[in-house]
Amino acid sequence: MKSMDKLTTGVAYGTSAGSAGYWFLQLLDKVTPSQWAA
Repeated sequence: MKSMDKLTTGVAYGTSAGSAGYWFLQLLDKVTPSQWAA
């Protein structure tokens, strides 16, 4: 059971980090001028 808990926590954390990173990139793309978004 311990290893399953670790796996679930790892997946949840990875998903959260991925979503946060995607959101940050989207925000950065909106804030920066298109010539800097290369």
